[in-house]
Amino acid sequence: MAKTVSLFLLAILVFPSAAEAAWWKPSTWKAFQKETTSEAVLGSASTTDEVIVATPTVSDLYKRIAELEDKLQEAQKKLRAAGVKEVEEKKVEPAAKPASAAGSASDKEVLAKVKQSLVVVETATTSSSGVIIDAEGRILVPAYGVWIEGADKSVTGVVEDVTVILSNGSRKAARLVGLDEARGAAVVKISEKGTYRPIELGSQSTAKQGDRVYVAGMPSTKGGSGGEPFLSGVVSRAGSDSIEVAVDRKPLDNGGAIFDRSGAFIGIPDKSSCKVLEEMKTCLKYSVTSSSLRSTLSQITAGMRLYKDKRFRTPDEALVRGQIDAIFDGTRNSAAIDYAIAISSGKNSFDSFNSRLAGDQDGKVTKLYLNKLKIAAQGLYGAMDFLKSQAHAFNVFVVNEERSIEALGDYQKKTLRELAARSALKEKEYEAKVSLWSRKKNEYDSYLANPADASHNYLLEQGVVIEDELEYLMKEKGAILDAYSGVTSEIF
Repeated sequence: MAKTVSLFLLAILVFPSAAEAAWWKPSTWKAFQKETTSEAVLGSASTTDEVIVATPTVSDLYKRIAELEDKLQEAQKKLRAAGVKEVEEKKVEPAAKPASAAGSASDKEVLAKVKQSLVVVETATTSSSGVIIDAEGRILVPAYGVWIEGADKSVTGVVEDVTVILSNGSRKAARLVGLDEARGAAVVKISEKGTYRPIELGSQSTAKQGDRVYVAGMPSTKGGSGGEPFLSGVVSRAGSDSIEVAVDRKPLDNGGAIFDRSGAFIGIPDKSSCKVLEEMKTCLKYSVTSSSLRSTLSQITAGMRLYKDKRFRTPDEALVRGQIDAIFDGTRNSAAIDYAIAISSGKNSFDSFNSRLAGDQDGKVTKLYLNKLKIAAQGLYGAMDFLKSQAHAFNVFVVNEERSIEALGDYQKKTLRELAARSALKEKEYEAKVSLWSRKKNEYDSYLANPADASHNYLLEQGVVIEDELEYLMKEKGAILDAYSGVTSEIF
């Protein structure tokens, strides 16, 4: 070690040019501190005192080297005396880069992976960034890029025809396929047949709080898309159906897409993104993610147009919506269904009679049991007859209003056809149930004429039959409410 230092100093003396270098030249040094600690200097001088230190000479340096060599030799002697072997000098290899987390990629790799799937969707007045989601040219884009707003900022319509600009600059005509205003997502499809490069769909679960993610988009040719097309950020909040991403630079104004650290697509921004840019505390709120979209993305792609409050229905849409609402409201508020459920459930169930049958000596409990079975059968008959008449009315409506139905959109017609097919099957099913409970009423009546013919086992079995039918009725009510509400009603 001492030899190395000596040779270094000797090289400086031999080569004057090295000694004149700015990083070594003694005259450029601001100070040369002596054998005192910084605390000692600060303790002995005020903040206004000027510390004057002499510039070291070559002799001073040699003297200091000699002192260090003596200390080194003394330390080595102590180590040998303690039985510690000297450590051989080894060449230090550069530290290997830590292995990336599974599925992660560098910024350049992510950009290279996603850029060919990015597009711009332009209307006559607006533009927004989007991503290609399948090889046939369907593109997921923020819904606000294709909807039309009224004076009160409510959605009053959509733009059917748009222009798509691919990453290579080519322009393609496209048409709106579907839209979900609540989730802020829309799908457009390029009209020209071809093979397009789709994005890899990820899952929101791949981006947890604190994870690094990427925001990417394409600037519009219309201008007004200030900001950076590609930047990284950190997930500041991760919810069940949305995440928030904090970035320190401004992304594009026309939306974009968010990708996880492996370059998989996980969401698009809603209209409330970038509210605090002037404070340099940008928070992009992505209320649409692939995990929340998976349940409806196929519906949007199939042509679903779902609005929070559709105020611009056509007369044909209003007609269909009225029929669907009538079935929903009728089922929800049906006195026949509610009575059938109430008469044989809860406190009115057959459990209390079952326990009393064992002590029935004079046949009074048997008569009460048979009367209860008859009343329950009448209730079930009425409920099933109501469901049958409601299904029949819907089936007749579909046949009679064929012209109005043909004026609807493709997805609306598809939904109605599915409802009609379901209703046709259910009408037959309910008809069978009506016949069953008509026979059951007569059966219980006959036993009431001769109660002794009704064994306890028979009564118990019939109680189970009633309870099973009540379970069927309650499930059926829920299924009808599901089928004729929500997305089904909102698309009309």
